[in-house]
Amino acid sequence: MPGRRHLSRRTAEAGFTLIEALVALAVLGIAIVTALEASSQILRSQAAALREREAVALAEAKLNELAAAPPDSLPAWLPARSGRITLAGRDYLWRTRLGREPGTRALWRAAIRVEWQSGEYDLETLFRRPEWPALAVRAVAE
Repeated sequence: MPGRRHLSRRTAEAGFTLIEALVALAVLGIAIVTALEASSQILRSQAAALREREAVALAEAKLNELAAAPPDSLPAWLPARSGRITLAGRDYLWRTRLGREPGTRALWRAAIRVEWQSGEYDLETLFRRPEWPALAVRAVAE
């Protein structure tokens, strides 16, 4: 019978016990859940970054539009302007402000704010437009 005992010992050492298999499954399950949560967080971060990039592009486009505006269009920009735009199904609200920089005749401060459901972005710049002061006086008087 010594051979039989040798065979049963070999069989007992060859596989996993039920407890070992359950522990392995639990560790694997935790690893999968953690990986799924991490990938979900990455997707949310990418979506937020996309919204911010779109808001930055919209703000820059509006400031470029103002910078390229002909002098006679100043009255249209002096009251605060605003609008809504939808990009790929995502809504953005934008508002501009324009005013002369205090103590100067030719410097103008332009500011734009872009808002969306979960955030906002502000952008400001100075323009040198020496031809605008006379027009600004007329626009304010109207």
